Amino acid sequence: MIRIARLGLAFGEKKIFEDLDLEIESGLCFGIGGCNGKGKTSLLYLIKGIIPNLIFGSITGEITVGGESPRDRLLETVGIMLDEFEEQVTGSTVEYEIGFPLENQRLPGGEIEKRINHWLSVFGLIDKRDQDPWTLSGGELQRLVLATVLAQGAEILLLDEPTSNLDPKGRAELRQLIKQIDKTVIIADHDPGLLLGMDRILHLGERPTVIPARELEHLQLEGIRPFQQKRFPPQPTSGETVLEVRGLRKKKGDFQLNIDHLKVGRGELIAITGMNGAGKTTLARLLAGIDRPDSGRVMIDHQDGESFSRSDRARKISYLDQNPDHQIFAPKVWDEVRFGVRNLGLDEEFARLALETVGLSDRKDSDPFLLPKGDRQLVALASTLALRPEIIIFDEPTTGLDFPGIQRIMDLILRLNREGHTIIIITHALWLIRWYIPRVVLMASGRIVEDGPTDRVLSGYAGDDSQGLD
Repeated sequence: MIRIARLGLAFGEKKIFEDLDLEIESGLCFGIGGCNGKGKTSLLYLIKGIIPNLIFGSITGEITVGGESPRDRLLETVGIMLDEFEEQVTGSTVEYEIGFPLENQRLPGGEIEKRINHWLSVFGLIDKRDQDPWTLSGGELQRLVLATVLAQGAEILLLDEPTSNLDPKGRAELRQLIKQIDKTVIIADHDPGLLLGMDRILHLGERPTVIPARELEHLQLEGIRPFQQKRFPPQPTSGETVLEVRGLRKKKGDFQLNIDHLKVGRGELIAITGMNGAGKTTLARLLAGIDRPDSGRVMIDHQDGESFSRSDRARKISYLDQNPDHQIFAPKVWDEVRFGVRNLGLDEEFARLALETVGLSDRKDSDPFLLPKGDRQLVALASTLALRPEIIIFDEPTTGLDFPGIQRIMDLILRLNREGHTIIIITHALWLIRWYIPRVVLMASGRIVEDGPTDRVLSGYAGDDSQGLD
């Protein structure tokens, strides 16, 4: 039982929430929703004891977990998966990532092996047990962190955005798994399909409110995407070919990418989707010239991509990583945005205009690493826009954003497309594709298996991302 009475939290002058009263019974599946910045992650940190034992915050009121106070220490009975789940990865192999915390619990070797095999099998990673975790796709890495947390056997599981990088099939399997395990599960998420499967939901809005999950379909709550589906976007149109792939091959460990042919027209807006590990990011990095193929060619404006210098290719095609922290390094937003401009000898006015375009002119002197994730994504985007690339590849640009944040970045992407940029978006969010994107490239096992208008390619996938892409 988790009991919370008149709980308040503030960081300095900033109040996160106050006078929160809540009881979560043992064995309950409990959801937390709301806009970013309203305290979803902070509440999980309070339950675990991360606040105030590792992160200082001013706390009022009372909180007890199974009769213990997490204000005194980190609770071993509570397991947590962070929204920035990559920060939890420490192992040299997939198998060791799961096994290391079990060794710290001093479990018998046979029990450790049993748990490793079980959770690798549950999350479809049994064939990857000897791989370096950092060679996995983003979705596979998130599955690994979930497996590691679940293997430790905590009585209470706190999952922060646990489906952010999972494909639709993975999300459906996690929803099923949560119902099967005999644990208290608390999930903070923006996905209405996941929250609908909970028993109750705490909505952190202007006034914290607890509702039965079944009512979510009939309510429009701040920060949570409504269930109503928009119609498919218009049929795709394109100009002359600006990007073409011919016989592209790339081997990474046991994975083999085989793209025989792909054409992208000037000014197109397309999505690349598919199951975790299908090769979407591998293809994107090859298109952008970050990685080199084993064979085959990427043609840009009818020229071999290999014939471009790095600086010229960067001005033709740019790639935004699914984790903006992989691209950001400067101490100030302004330094970050103008870095590429300076390196290429371009006018710094390009950097100023890029910051203005993404709406961060007033944050130019801020430390980018202290900004919310949505703003960090915009910093990375501004750094790209400052180079004036013709083609922009977005890798999971809406991960971890609330519904207003998703609308904000998608409105910006559509604006860039209207201004003439060719846009490629990698995403697992089928609803996002249905709402915004007229053409879909569907990948599986390193190959393109379908390519065409959204209404045709996704016609077999009904509902709210409930079906897989296999």
